[in-house]
Amino acid sequence: MWTTEHSIETSAGPKEIWRLWADVPGWPAWNGDIERIELHGPFAAGSRIVMTPIGEEPIELLIAEAVEPELFVDEADLGDVVVRIPDGDHRSRSGHAGTAGRPGDQRRLSADARGAGRAGGVVMALHPNDSPGFLLWHATLRWQRGIAQALAPLDLTHVQFVLLACTWWLNEHGTHPTQIALAAQAGTDIKMTSQVVRSLERKGLLDREVDAADTRARRLRVTRQGARLAPRAIAVVEQVDSDFFADVPEGAALRFLRRLVHLPQPGAQDVEVGEPELFVDEGDMGEIVVRTTHRVEPLDGERGRITYRMEITGPAADTLGPRVGPEISADFPQTLAALVERAES
Repeated sequence: MWTTEHSIETSAGPKEIWRLWADVPGWPAWNGDIERIELHGPFAAGSRIVMTPIGEEPIELLIAEAVEPELFVDEADLGDVVVRIPDGDHRSRSGHAGTAGRPGDQRRLSADARGAGRAGGVVMALHPNDSPGFLLWHATLRWQRGIAQALAPLDLTHVQFVLLACTWWLNEHGTHPTQIALAAQAGTDIKMTSQVVRSLERKGLLDREVDAADTRARRLRVTRQGARLAPRAIAVVEQVDSDFFADVPEGAALRFLRRLVHLPQPGAQDVEVGEPELFVDEGDMGEIVVRTTHRVEPLDGERGRITYRMEITGPAADTLGPRVGPEISADFPQTLAALVERAES
C-alpha cells in the first residue's frame, strides 16, 4: 500500500468546511481544475460523483463514507491501479491560507520572474505577440480545433484518438499494454486514461483482456473495428498536421518539437518497442484502487484542521504507488488552500 497526506489549519470551523464539501455542484468555485461535476444522490455513502476535469474525460467517484461534519471518503476504481485516500484530514493554518499559498497557482509569478522584467525599477512588460508562451497557447488552440473538427465525423474526441492510436501502434509492434503502460506511452493522466479506455471499450474499439501470465493485470487490444478505425483516424490527423505546419520545413519542425518534449533525435539511442522502462516489472501490475479521505477536526475555538489522505491499494500498490501517487495527489496543497480561502471569505 502507498499513502500520502496533506493538512492545513483554518479559522473556519468543521461545519463551514462540511457545507462546502456537501455542496458538490459548488466545488469548481474552490477547485479550478473542475469543468463540470454532478452528484447522483445525497451527499452520503453509496452516492456517486461524476467529475469532469478541464479538457479531460469524466471520472466517477463513489462516496464510500460520509460522517457529518467530520469526514467523507471517495474511491475511484482505476482498473489496473486502485488509489485509496482514507482518514484524510483537510486542515488550514491561520495566516497560510489564500492564493499566495498555492504552489500550483499559475496566476502568480515567482520573485525571480517578477524581477526579471525590471530594469532600473521599471517593469518591462512584453507585448503579447512577443511572448513565446502566449503565441504557443494560441497556436495550440488552433491546432486542437483543427484536430477536433477532423475527428468529429469519426465519432472520436482528441484524447480518445490518442489512446486508440497508441494502443493500435503498440499492438502492431507486438505489445499489448496495460492501462498504466498506455498512459506512459501517450503521456496522459492515469485517472483520465482509465475513463477514456472504458469509453473506447463501450464503443467496441478496445478490449481489456486478462493477462495469461498474471491474472491480476488487464491487457489492451484493439478490436477489429478499432484496427480499421485507427489507421483512418491517424491519416486524418496527419493531414491536419501537414496543413498546420505547411509553412515550416518538416525536418526543422520535428527537431524543434523533439527538443520541447525532450525526445531523442532518431539514432541518438536505441529505443526498444514495448513496455516503457518505468513499468518493466509487469508482474506487479495488478488491480489498484485509489481511496481518498477528506477529514476536518475542530481545534481550539472555531478553528479547524483539514486533512486529505490518499491510499493506493492492490497487488501492484507497492510498485506503482510511488510512481502514480505523487502525480494524482500533486494538487492537494493548492486545493486545500483554495478551500480554506473560500471557507474564510
